[in-house]
Amino acid sequence: MENIIMSNQSSYIKNFILTNFENIETTGFIFFKLSGKTPVYTRQVLIPECFFINLEKLLSAKSKSYLLYSSGKKFGYNYALISSFSNSNDKKLSDLSNYINLINSFIEGTYASKINCDIDLDTKSIRYYLDNFVIINKLSYGNFLPLGAAAGLMSYIFQDFTIEGVLENYNKENNTATLLYGPASYLEEQKKIFISEHNLSNIQVGQEYITFNQVRQLKYSNFSLKTLIDSKFFSYNNGIIMNNDQRYFTLEVSALSFIEKELQDYQKDIYDASFNAGRVILENVKNVSIKTIIDYLSAFGWGDVLILEKNNNYVINANYLPYTEIYKNTNYSIFSGIVSGMLSVVLKREIKFSKIEKHITSGYISLLLST
Repeated sequence: MENIIMSNQSSYIKNFILTNFENIETTGFIFFKLSGKTPVYTRQVLIPECFFINLEKLLSAKSKSYLLYSSGKKFGYNYALISSFSNSNDKKLSDLSNYINLINSFIEGTYASKINCDIDLDTKSIRYYLDNFVIINKLSYGNFLPLGAAAGLMSYIFQDFTIEGVLENYNKENNTATLLYGPASYLEEQKKIFISEHNLSNIQVGQEYITFNQVRQLKYSNFSLKTLIDSKFFSYNNGIIMNNDQRYFTLEVSALSFIEKELQDYQKDIYDASFNAGRVILENVKNVSIKTIIDYLSAFGWGDVLILEKNNNYVINANYLPYTEIYKNTNYSIFSGIVSGMLSVVLKREIKFSKIEKHITSGYISLLLST
């Protein structure tokens, strides 16, 4: 058994933010870019933690939390593909501990105050110890993050689709959690009850992900995530982004697509969670306006957004929206819900879109919303 102790957040800031591997300075886009033998480019958006908190609650009340776990595992596996992670096929098993350590240090800087783990390479099992991890720190559980997503990552790294995860315990007093991951056979031996999702073979990533998500010049905003951090709208400390008591984090865009695809029968729940998140974004902002929405959507990585009003009706045209391989299975209901919530705050009345149209235009995603 080998014990891995994660480095502190300062190494994350030094190695990822300050060297611009994670770019937060480009208007309309947040992305992670790493050059090397296998170049990596992943597009991200900034998401309020409350979106996942509300969605987890809504699905849990309907006994459908397994759908969030399933979509989370598919996202984690997909993210490993996009990021060109190494796995047991191209690395010696003895090298995987250090590699998992590197991946965890990145995750730690974005999602937690601290991550430790014990790795048993013989059984392909990992026990994680998490401090102040997003979502789980509010709910005492998190089926999409961290449970399902990490199961997908480990399934890819060990090239074993049967690897699943369980929450062993959560300590509310010190906000720590222990999670165990391993092949289904191992978890059964440990008398663990877990969710199974091994349908990962059809997950693929093509060149379109990079070409459709490439940076483009915006027309309607010059706001970036760095703009909001510099303006003190967000506090940024040790990799944790806060606004008042609300926490935010960056997330690779395919996460949202898998949620919409796997939870197609629960679109209202997705919309409600998104709408609430949109309201939260602006609820403590003074002198909000339509331009505020445009600028914040740009800073959050949603591309170039124009909002027009005519006869008390509103039309939103969004260009350069995040693209994923399964975009045909999504209606961008998370984006439309967030915009509805933000617009409702500005106009002081509930706004819903009656029409949503998505198009592929000149190699990028364009979305038209109208009330």
